[in-house]
Parts: sequence; C-alpha cells; structure tokens
Amino acid sequence: MQQVNAQPKGSYLTKLNMDNGLANNKVNCVLKDKRGFVWLGTEDGLSRYDGKHFTNFASRSNDSTTLPGAIVTSLLEDNDSIIWIATADGGLTAYNYRLSAPLQLTNYQPHTATGVLHIEKITADFSGNLWLAAAGYPMLRFNKSTRQFDMPFKEAVITAEAVCIDSAGMLWMGSMGGGLLKIDTRNLQSTYVNIAGATTVNSSTLITSLFTGSDLALWCSTASHALFCLSTGNTQPAVVKTFNGKQRPDDEIIHFAETPDNLVLMSGRHSGMIMYDKQTGTFSTYSNGFSQQHDLLSDHVNCVYNDYTGITWLGTNYGVYVYNPLYHPFSQIFLPPANGNITVYDFYKDIHGSLWIATSNGLFVQKNGSSGFEHRALSWNGVPLSVQKILADTDGSFYLGTDYSLFVYNPAGNALSLLPNTANDPVMGRLKAPGIVSIVKDTIHHHPVLIVSPYGYPLAGYDLAEQKWIHPFGNNVTPNQVRKICRIATGGLWLATATNGLKLLQQQATAPYYSLQQRTIKSNLQTSDIFDVLEDGAGNIWASSYGGGLIRYNNATQTAANIEESSNLVEGLQNDPAGNIWMISNGHLHKYNPHARKYSCYSLPGSVYSSIKGYMYKDNNGILYIGGTNYYIAFDPQQVKEITSDPTVYFTDFKIFNDSYNHLLSNGNIHLAHNQNYFSIEFAAPEFSGGGNVQYSYMLEGVDADWINSGDRNFASYSNLPGGDYVFKVKAGNWRGTHGTQVTALNIHITPPIWQHWWFYLLPLLLVAGILWLQYRAKIKALLNRQEIRNKIAKDLHDHLGSTLSSIAVYSQVAKINQQQQKEEQLTSILDKIGNTANEMIGEMSDIVWAINPLNDQVINFINRIESFARPLCAASNVTLLIHYDESLTQLNMDMDKRNHLYLMCKESINNAVKYANASSITLHIGIRNNQLLCTIEDNGCGFQYDAVIQQARSSLSGNGLKNMAARAASIKASYKIDTGPGTGTRISITCPLP
Repeated sequence: MQQVNAQPKGSYLTKLNMDNGLANNKVNCVLKDKRGFVWLGTEDGLSRYDGKHFTNFASRSNDSTTLPGAIVTSLLEDNDSIIWIATADGGLTAYNYRLSAPLQLTNYQPHTATGVLHIEKITADFSGNLWLAAAGYPMLRFNKSTRQFDMPFKEAVITAEAVCIDSAGMLWMGSMGGGLLKIDTRNLQSTYVNIAGATTVNSSTLITSLFTGSDLALWCSTASHALFCLSTGNTQPAVVKTFNGKQRPDDEIIHFAETPDNLVLMSGRHSGMIMYDKQTGTFSTYSNGFSQQHDLLSDHVNCVYNDYTGITWLGTNYGVYVYNPLYHPFSQIFLPPANGNITVYDFYKDIHGSLWIATSNGLFVQKNGSSGFEHRALSWNGVPLSVQKILADTDGSFYLGTDYSLFVYNPAGNALSLLPNTANDPVMGRLKAPGIVSIVKDTIHHHPVLIVSPYGYPLAGYDLAEQKWIHPFGNNVTPNQVRKICRIATGGLWLATATNGLKLLQQQATAPYYSLQQRTIKSNLQTSDIFDVLEDGAGNIWASSYGGGLIRYNNATQTAANIEESSNLVEGLQNDPAGNIWMISNGHLHKYNPHARKYSCYSLPGSVYSSIKGYMYKDNNGILYIGGTNYYIAFDPQQVKEITSDPTVYFTDFKIFNDSYNHLLSNGNIHLAHNQNYFSIEFAAPEFSGGGNVQYSYMLEGVDADWINSGDRNFASYSNLPGGDYVFKVKAGNWRGTHGTQVTALNIHITPPIWQHWWFYLLPLLLVAGILWLQYRAKIKALLNRQEIRNKIAKDLHDHLGSTLSSIAVYSQVAKINQQQQKEEQLTSILDKIGNTANEMIGEMSDIVWAINPLNDQVINFINRIESFARPLCAASNVTLLIHYDESLTQLNMDMDKRNHLYLMCKESINNAVKYANASSITLHIGIRNNQLLCTIEDNGCGFQYDAVIQQARSSLSGNGLKNMAARAASIKASYKIDTGPGTGTRISITCPLP
C-alpha cells in the first residue's frame, strides 16, 4: 500500500479560442448585453458569442462599415442598449444593432486628437456621459447627446490610468503620477483622497486598476503590487484593509470582478486568477497547472468578468475561460500521477465513509475527510490485476471482480484469495480480458449464490454454502456477452447483453434454476446492444444501449419504448430520489425527467486523455460517481440546478437576396415589395450551460404547415413568396426533440404586385370594353365622315352644278331669243358664256372627284394636281410658273379635307395672280417644318392695298375669294397670311399641321 496525495479538486472551466471561432486568442475585455449575448474584445476585433456560434466584427482599412480599430480594450452597454467599444488604435465606437449593417458602427474622435485615440477604460455616469481613460489625456468625457468630447480636468492629473463609478455616482480615477482622485460627476467637484494608513499610496503612486463592489468598497491596485480596499460610504473614504504579499500572491492586479456569493475576483499579471472570500477573509488562486486539462494555460489573466447570471469569464492570451456555477456541485478529483493511464471502473463507499475505487491499476482508497489516496496495487501469481467490480456483502465479505477471476479481498491486510475450487474451474480459473464486468448476490434453495458475468463467457454462479461453481442456467439461456446483471425486487434477473437485447431470467424450483422468460426485449427495440440496466422505484426497467439510446420498459404493461429525446449512444445509468434518470452519453452527463419528459445535457470536461465513460455508482447518501481516465467525478444530483429548457430567441439579421436589412427588425413589422420575396432570417438564443445543445424550431404562418426542426441551424430562408401577410415564429429548446414555450415572432407583409390585386383582373375587361367602344366609335365616326362627305358632295353639286346648269339654261333661252331676232353678235357672246360656264363646271366636277379619291392622299399627288391646273393657265397668259418642294414630302399623306381645302386655296391664289395681278412670274414653294406643311405662293405683279380690299369686301357682296380662303384655312386649323402692297407683288403663306 502506498499513501499518495490527490490532485486538487477541479472547478470546471470551459476554454474558447480561435478554434471555436473567436476572432483572436488574446481577450482583453468581456461584456454580456441585455439580450444575453456575450461580447469579447480581442487583440484583433470584436466577437459576439451566443453559447455556440461566434459572430466577428473585424477591422479593415478603408472600410468605414467595420471597426476603426482592431485592439478592443474596454466595452460598455448604455441604457439604450448601445454598446460602446473602446480601442487602442481606433478611438471610441458605438454599435447599434437596430440599424442597418453598414450603419451599425459609428466612430468618434476628439477634435484635439493629433493621432489615433488610445483608450484604456470606459465607464458611464448616472447622466449617461461616458468617461474615458485614454493615453495622453487627463480625463476625457463624451456627451452622447451632443457627440462631443471635453476635458473637465486638464490640470488635475497627467494621464488617467484607471477609472470607475461607484453606486453613489462618484467617479474614481487613478492616474500616472496623480494618485487617487474622487470626482462628483454632477458638479465636477474633485478632491484627492487622503488614504490614511496606506503608506504605500501617495500622490506619485501609479494606480492601475479600480473597482467598486456591492458593499460600497473601493478596491485599488498599484503597479508596485499594492492592494487595498477603501470604504466609500462615509464622507471621508478610509482604508479598510491593506493586503500584503504574504496574504496573497505578490502580484499586480489588473482587473476586478465580484460574484453574487461574496467573492472578489482579481486577474493577476503573473499569478492567474485570485479569489478573495469576503466572509472568511481568505485568498485562493486559480493558475497555470491547477488541473490536468481545464486549467489556465497562462498565469497572465487580462480580465475577469462576472455577468448578471453568475457566469465568470476570464480573458487570457490563449482565449477565454468560462466558469459556470451550474457545474459547481460537480467535483472532479484526479488520481495521483502514474506511469500510465488509470481507468476508473467502479466505486464503493463503506460504512466509515471511505471511498473505494476500482481501477485498471488496482484499488485506490480515499478515507473520509482526507484529500489524499491510498493506492493498493494488486497482483496474483505475479500478474497485475485490473479491478472491474466491487461487491461488499452484508456479512462483511469483500469481493473483487478482476480481469483474472473473482477474488475475496481482505481490506485490512490488503490480501487476495481465490474462492475455493476456483483454480480448477475451466472458466473461472483464469479469465481473459476484460474479465468480470458485473456481480450480484442471489439465493437458490436457501443457498447464497454469487452471479457473475465473465464477459465473453456464459453467466456463472458460485454457491457460497457449498463453495463451488455451479451452472444454474439452462443451455442457451444466457449469451456470452452480458454487460450488466440487475436483480429486481421480485427476484428476477435482468440481463443487459451486447448482442441479444434485454433479457429477463426468473427462478424456478427445479434445475436449471433460472429460465428465460418471454419478456425478452429485443425485437421491438432499435438495437440489440444493451449496455446497462436499472430498476426504478416504481418497478419500471430502464436500459441504456448503443444505437437505441435510453429505453424504458413498463413492467405493468410489459411494453418497451425508446426515449426519443435521448442520444443514440448511452452507457451507465443511475436514478436519483426525484425519479430522474442520469446517464453517460458520448462523454457527457445526461439527465432525463420522465415526469416532465425533459432531457438535459451537462457537458462535463474530461481529462487530457478521455471523457467520462462506463458505469455510474450511487452511495447510500445518494451521491453519484462517474469514472474517467485518471480522475473521477462525484456530485449530489439534488444540488444540480436545472438547465434552461427554453431560452429566449432574438433576431440577429434579416437579409434580402443576401444583403443585410437588419434595421427592418427594429419594430417587429417588416414591409417588403413584391420583388423582395427572397429573404433569410437569422436568429440566436444565448445560452451558456456549456453543452451548445440549443435546437431551433421555426415556422412561417401562411407557408409552413407545422414547425420545422432546424437543429442548431440558426437561420431560415424563403423564396418566391406571393404577396400577403405572414408571421415568422421561432423557438428554442436545450436539446434535440425538446421544444421551448417562448416564441419570438416577426410580422412580414409582402406587397403583392399590381397584377395580383383584384382590381387588376378588371383591367383586361375594361381594356377589351374600351377597345370595342373605340372600334364602335371609330366605325360611327367613319360612317359620319362618309355621311358628311356625301352631304358635302351633294352640297357642292347642288351649289356649283345646280347654279351652273341653271345659268346654262338661262343663257340657252337668251340664245334662242337672240337667234330668233338674228342678233348674231349677242348670240355669239351668249354661246361663249355657255361654253365657259360648262368648262368651269367640268373643272369643278374634276376637283370634286379628285378630292374624294383616296388614291390622291399623298402630298405628291396634291403637288401634281396644282401643277396640272396652274401650268396651262400660266402658259396661256405668258406667265412663268416655278414650283419647288421638299423631296421628303413625297411619302407623306394628307386627309381628304385638308388636301381639298389646301388645293382650292392654292388654286384661288394662282388664279388671282394670273387674272388680276398682271404678274409675269409665279413661284410656288411647298415644304415641311416641325411637322407642319408650309405652302407659299408668290408673284411679281402689281399687288393691292390689302386693308382697302378687305374693307370693300365687308361693305359689298364682291370680293368673296379672300373670305373663302380665310374660311378654308380656319376649317383645317391652318394659318393664313398675305403680304402685299401696290407695286410690290403678293406673297401668300399657308401653314397647315400634318396628321
């Protein structure tokens, strides 16, 4: 036997670094915001952590949407949930998660800064002003309302090194070469504090860290390793305690925090984390080498932070370490170092409170109240023994199941002996590894019998009365791979087998004394590989398995069912007084509450080599023990707090086509256009139990028929949604298959496109109706136009043809009379008039026929018509006719009315020039400008007095030509102008709009 000391009890620290997604391993400051997210300021950016995922905010040059500085030194959240970020290389930055992604970060620099503002610490007073300890400045104050910096104490101190605000609103400032300064932030009155009795503190002392506790105590540390505590409750602060290097590690304290259980936490520059218990007045340390794995990798702790849920965060150069008080009931005890690894298999606590530990290296004994171990190495015939199982009989006998055989053990003399008649037994005389894995005591025919499972062999029994090995089991009753034997209250034996599921053996009066019952649980389970079996207080059977997870057998209904919430791989089982089932699964500790159907995972840290595994042991006090490699864990299940089963979910981003529109989340209602119907919603439920087991379920009402289990995926995407109103809901549970009750909702309205509105479907009907109406109107108009043309033709025929024919008829009667009277001269004159009148009528008829013919709509036909009229007329009078026109007019059309009126106006103008102007030359020019037809008739004749002619026309019935031309111009909306004068010729300009 060898007496050895135990390693210290481990307090569980979980380490997070860049391998987990942290921006940088050097963590300078920590903050938990009001929503529950943890912010970690690092040497290369800022990280937001929700318990599983990291979101990093980096610093990139020439990108104003990122952090202006990479070295984050201090963090603070104000009453508006704005996070203020102090950096050593980028000044002061505000982060507002409610804004859109490009606008979330806003940087501020004082106008007096000659370079980058290097901030060491940031705090806020009761008015909301920020106070900054910055290199090269006495003290900076930042007014959040005006966004301005000022320096209220330019002459008071040289450089502010440390700053904090106490519960009374007093600002305490430590400086380089300036001692300790107290400032009333309401009136800016400042005084140096007279620290009576603190001989190591004076006006030249460099104060490096300040902290105010819940009891109005001000903790102060200096660069010279001094540490003292002041009471600030009185008018004059007084030193309560001064701690020297003998009471605590002789080190500079660079950061403070306080826990709800009256512990002051301090981060040492070279001594790790130092804890001061205010109740006992004692110090303890947590430093490098504290345990085998979950210790600090460095004695330099940059910061210590205790959040409002009681979790402690330690920022180091190797990442952040997290201590969660949830795991305080768990004790991790390390066995003494050995040449090789030591696997812990089983436990037994005796009536004296001593704990016996069965391991791969013999026995370890921890006496009650002792922190050390007694190592009892065991061997048989020179073969070292691995102890797998311990059975302490009520008669005081001590049995050890080993990888060699079953032994009787004498604790007092540390002596082993084989049971009588064992050496010659073909099986039990010498086992092969792994050896005996389970032992129970039973009674057969009033004989006490030990039932053992030598793994790889059939079950064996040892009759303690007859001192021999017996075989009380029938052929093929038990398999060779029985992992666990469980004797139930009714006397039967439940067997956990590796290949044949769960079996029940019952005793019978004659040999073989155990028979296989029909309640063999195999075919209706998901697996046949059972690891452990346990009977609870209600007589139900619980089994763990590889592949089927946790199994419950209801003894009353004789039915078995897999617990859906459990992991597939489950090993050792134990129950507690509350009826909870505790189990080992995938190296973690799980708990199942069968009454509430609540499943929880406690992620206990393992050792360097392995995590917890194997079976669990429960002592008479209800303490549970779990073995690992080189250590074991003990805990009281009644002291373990529940893990939050339904953490609150927060929306963290809203993206449309992968572009962030985070600002739309601010009021819980989002309005989108119809072409913004491809979006994703990101969410997170901050939860820090250590397992990272948060599972999400979500649904979009109006799209999803039921909740969608997304596992740990913290986003949902939707595309091609029709217009309408939707409600996105999300909730979280702390284990797969569990669903929380807290639902976070987001209202989303997608404006339908115009073609999806009800009134849009009326548009085609209205359009068709409009087209039909227009067609009808066009048809009616065409009919009216044709009727108007008919009427006009009839009128023209009546006016011109009727009057002309009447004139001819009158002239004919006159001609007859002249012929009868033989008046030859008068007869000839009358006949000439009849001929001229007939020719005029023929011309007018030709004009009418030309005007109504649609083949003449082109402008070129209009020009040709004028030329065919004017050319002979001018030639007969020896008048030179010149016609000019633009070639672009040849393809243009004019409607009949415009063409006819314009032709008659030109015809009248040319006719007047030939008959009355005595002109020798007439020029006709036809062109186009601004979609208007320009027609000019110009002669070199005698001209006339325009005003006099107009006046004469108004006072007599003659002179209708000019009136007719003006009327025709008005009817086709043309402009009409005459430029003339005696002896200057005449110029007539007509401007007619084209269709």
